[in-house]
Amino acid sequence: MTEIEVDILTGEKNVRRVDLIEDTGSSVNPAIDIGQMEGAFVMSLGLWLSEQLKFDPNTGRLLTVDTWVMETNY
Repeated sequence: MTEIEVDILTGEKNVRRVDLIEDTGSSVNPAIDIGQMEGAFVMSLGLWLSEQLKFDPNTGRLLTVDTWVMETNY
C-alpha cells in the first residue's frame, strides 16, 4: 500500500507512506529478502512516477515494456 500526495497545480508527487508485505516462506537470509523487496519497489516507483510511458494510439497497448526497452514488434 502506498500513499502518495500529488499537488494538482505543480504536479509534484510526495510519497507519504509505504507498507510492503511479502511472503518469502523460509528465508535463508532475511536481510537479502528485505533488500530485494525494497529495491524492486523503488524501481517500480521510479518507472510509474518518472519514466515516460508510451501507448499505442490505436490499441491502447503499453509500448514501453520496461525501463530499458521500447517494444516495436506489434
